Order: sequence, then structure tokens, then C-alpha cells
Amino acid sequence: MELSVANQAVVFLLSVALGFVLGFIYDIFRILRIAVRTKGIGVFIEDMLFWIICAVAVLLFLFVFTSGEVRMYTFIGTALGAVIYFMSLSILIMSSAKIIIIQIKKIIKFLLHIVAMPIIIVSMATKPLMVRYKRKTVRRVYFITHPFHMFGRKPRVKKRRVKSRGGENET
Repeated sequence: MELSVANQAVVFLLSVALGFVLGFIYDIFRILRIAVRTKGIGVFIEDMLFWIICAVAVLLFLFVFTSGEVRMYTFIGTALGAVIYFMSLSILIMSSAKIIIIQIKKIIKFLLHIVAMPIIIVSMATKPLMVRYKRKTVRRVYFITHPFHMFGRKPRVKKRRVKSRGGENET
């Protein structure tokens, strides 16, 4: 199917718009990487997902607007649209997204601190009680789980240490 020059110009401008949209989608992935740090396989999966989205978008664009005919000007328009997007709007969007992400992380950290503070206070207040009753509880549990050791035990006798006098050496 032959496209007139006017139709080719419209398809070219639409492919530039497609490049803008694909650039914005890439910025969404960049913002997600800033918000949630991913490494290794996560980055690979994100990149593959982005390129699959790009391939599907370009193929759908070609089928809808050029009846499936691959034209070089559509790829040039898509690349040009992405470059224009990255040189203009992407800078503004990424800088504002970084500021918003930092503020959201601060708010979440503050809220977690508020939620955790009562737990910390209760644990600090009960720690002396736990230390005091821990020995008794451990003994009770030991005697419950090992009942026959209680009868065969010899009573504990505290050994007294004899202090040595300064001049005598004991070996």
C-alpha cells in the first residue's frame, strides 16, 4: 500500500509521539529503580520488560498506521522523539521524582519510628524484670522437662576462696 507524502508526514509525527511515550515509560522504570533498589537479576528483568513493551508498541504502531509495512522514517521518528524527550521533559521529571522519593522515604522512616517507639520503650522497661526472672524460669522449665535430674542432684555448696597472703606462693 502506497502512502501519500501527507500520510507519511502524519505517521512520522505520530512515531515521534511514540518515542515520547516510550521515553516516559523508560523514566517510569528509572523512577522505580531509584525508589526500590534492584540489583542483578532484578535489573535484567526490568530491562527485558521495558524492551518487550517497546517492541510490542512499535509493532502495534506499524500495524495500525502503516498496515504492517516497515518504513525507516518510523524508526527515525521514534528515536528522534525519545531523544527530544530525554533532552527536555526527562530532566524535569527525574529531578522532581528524586525529590518526591526522598520526601516519601523520610515520611515512611518517621512513621516507622513512631510505630516502633512504644515497642522499644516497653522492651526497655521490662528488660530488668526479664533478667531477674530468667534464671528462675529456666530452672523451672529444666525441672519440668527433666524431672529425674531433680532427685539425683547434689545440693550446691558455695566454695569459699581462701585469700592468699602476700609473701606465700601456692602452687
